[in-house]
Amino acid sequence: MIFYDFMKPELKETVIKSLENADERLLKMIKALVESYNEEEAYPSTLNEEYYRIINRRRMEYLEDPEDIYTWEEVKENIRNASKK
Repeated sequence: MIFYDFMKPELKETVIKSLENADERLLKMIKALVESYNEEEAYPSTLNEEYYRIINRRRMEYLEDPEDIYTWEEVKENIRNASKK
């Protein structure tokens, strides 16, 4: 199990003590969590830099004018109107 240096000693100690008294169900859940965590580290994000730039640009546009948005109903109506043309 991986414990990072910046982790608070109290947190690590609490987790270790909890493991000492854990039943089989809790241990299986922790094992699944650790396996999932390790799998995520093995496969870093699939988003490349271009996607991050696009997302960041869209976020900045939204933050500049958060009122400039469409409701879901408006989006559907715009699609209906566009398909009629």
